[in-house]
Amino acid sequence: MLPSASQESTFYQILVRGQVDPRWSDWFEEFVITPSGGDSLLTGSVLDQAALHGVLGRIRDLGLTLVSIQPLENNKARGENFMSTQPLSAALTLRTVQRADLQAIVQLIYQICEAEGDTSTAVTPEDLENEWDYEGFDPEQDAFIVQAEAGNLVGYGAVFDVDEHCEMSGDIYVHPQFKGQGVEATLLGALEKRVQVQYVPQAAPEQRVFIRVALDNKDEAGKVILAQAGYSPARYHWRMGIELESAPPAPVLPEGLEFRPFDKEKHATALWQARNEAYLGNWGSRQFSLDEFSYFTFENPEYDPSLWMVVWDGDEVAGFSINQFKMGIGWIHILAVRPAWRAKKLGLALLQRSFAEFYQRGTKSIGLGVDAANVTGATKLYQKVGMTTVSEFVTLEKELRAGKTS
Repeated sequence: MLPSASQESTFYQILVRGQVDPRWSDWFEEFVITPSGGDSLLTGSVLDQAALHGVLGRIRDLGLTLVSIQPLENNKARGENFMSTQPLSAALTLRTVQRADLQAIVQLIYQICEAEGDTSTAVTPEDLENEWDYEGFDPEQDAFIVQAEAGNLVGYGAVFDVDEHCEMSGDIYVHPQFKGQGVEATLLGALEKRVQVQYVPQAAPEQRVFIRVALDNKDEAGKVILAQAGYSPARYHWRMGIELESAPPAPVLPEGLEFRPFDKEKHATALWQARNEAYLGNWGSRQFSLDEFSYFTFENPEYDPSLWMVVWDGDEVAGFSINQFKMGIGWIHILAVRPAWRAKKLGLALLQRSFAEFYQRGTKSIGLGVDAANVTGATKLYQKVGMTTVSEFVTLEKELRAGKTS
């Protein structure tokens, strides 16, 4: 017999036979899929028994075998109530960040990325300081650390106002040796409380307020903790890379198009406009102001315009690649092709030209980040040039306030 229906969301763990691809989470609404021995565990919430029957129907339709289903204790817990189900170890302390913590936080993030097998996603002190200096972010209010008795940091969290106090982005880092000791839940609770107190009151009343948190997709424990806190998988992203064994082929541009060196004084506005047009409609993207674009590119600690590649069609920017050196590898920070030029294979030409520049400078390891479900076909292009998936990340989302409807 199924558990009784409830008027509030109820959390369940559903065990099915065999391995289920975690990317099938979209089929199962608010459930996170994690391995459990040779089987798979679905952890998440449903509003009522009818919704639960719907999930079980999809399991049946996919030909999967149901092993067990059980409600979780304290399954209605959310926010601070959720924190009480995973108390912080008595040997650990939560506090707000101080500027003097910067180097220790950088070291913690590196240790975590190293344990996850991809240090290219770590940050430099300059990167973190630049992140903290962004207008509207106050590290002493918007960021938190968890500290052990010996003084070493074991967890770091920060929340960023991405768009008009409605779209919030949270970062959570927990040292592998301290997972499962309440660090994740405590940091989540601190970030959510900060949003509720500082940002929700400033959001337009008709707007929905939500927070997104990204995790390495191998962090099974972390995904379960976020699911229990009310987060649902929203998107997957890949860190792709290539090791160049020889110089790449020279790019071929259609007649009338050409590469020209980037000149900040002359070309900044044109690149900003091209970026906004190219990214329009992409998941999780928004239109930058010129000041925002300038901050994220020209104020970037790795800013090196000699690495930038721009394809021109007369006086118009057709596409561009913003490249930089990052954590010891070549990094393609932004690759953008305006819609009117996408049939001309400019993405391939920009990649080849970028690869060649890095190779000429002695850098053979190159990486980039991409939405795994990118609608422009970017993932296929990157695979075509020999790039493979190095790491996969899942972005989970939680609604903190529903928007008003007319």
